[in-house]
Amino acid sequence: MRHVTGMVKALPLSSIVLFVAFIALLGLPPFGLFMTEFLLLSAGMEQYPYLVIAALLSLAVVFFGFLRHLMGMFFGEVPQGIECGESNKLTQLPLLLVLALLLVLSWYLPETLSELIELAARGLSLHS
Repeated sequence: MRHVTGMVKALPLSSIVLFVAFIALLGLPPFGLFMTEFLLLSAGMEQYPYLVIAALLSLAVVFFGFLRHLMGMFFGEVPQGIECGESNKLTQLPLLLVLALLLVLSWYLPETLSELIELAARGLSLHS
């Protein structure tokens, strides 16, 4: 990561997709993981407030750690010999499709996929 710099100038679309993936990975809105984290922390606040505060502090450390690395990648100088701009318009389409799929699946889960996830979760649960 140290050697990747100047992404915003060199690869503008890839930079946007990377930043959105960063937001999704950390569970920030508008992604579905945010609601999961919010509900878990809200429920935990009633019985384990100190644990929730520790979890929030840990999440903040992770967020700023990621952000520190990404800012260097995004806004540093473009290394010499690197052409600016996406090399091929056709390679941008999969990035946009994955981004759209990520957004859609964050809020809408098809019934068959939901059933498969529930079946897998039941298979992983401990039997008493």
